[in-house]
Amino acid sequence: MKAFITAFFLLTATTAFSYERSFENLPEETCPDAVVFNHGYNVICKGHANALDIAKVSKKNRVNLKRLPDFVKFEGAIELSVLPDADTSNIYFYPSLLKDNNGKTVGYMVIHGYVNSEMELKIQLESRFNLKGELVFIALEN
Repeated sequence: MKAFITAFFLLTATTAFSYERSFENLPEETCPDAVVFNHGYNVICKGHANALDIAKVSKKNRVNLKRLPDFVKFEGAIELSVLPDADTSNIYFYPSLLKDNNGKTVGYMVIHGYVNSEMELKIQLESRFNLKGELVFIALEN
């Protein structure tokens, strides 16, 4: 029984570490000049316009959308190499306009959640985009 518990915690720790480090491998074209912080759970793509400003805007200043515009270059968890499991399923997807404190639209935000086929791992990603539709910020919660 001790061996099973030890193996379980080792596997969990290894798995968590692999997700934590996954943003280190973002393609340059997806996220130019990527700055990874918060132990690997957040990324700012400084090479895209207004990245720092959009990353700082409060999530409270969002206005829900029915559909994300086509020009927004959205990529999900698998495309961003967050989950290693090809059987990962998207379980929710909430697109929003992102507004500054003055009510001006500064970008787009998507909150999207995933679960793997064994229903043992669930994560939530927050992706933010500038008005050109370029990815500027990613936050991972697992």
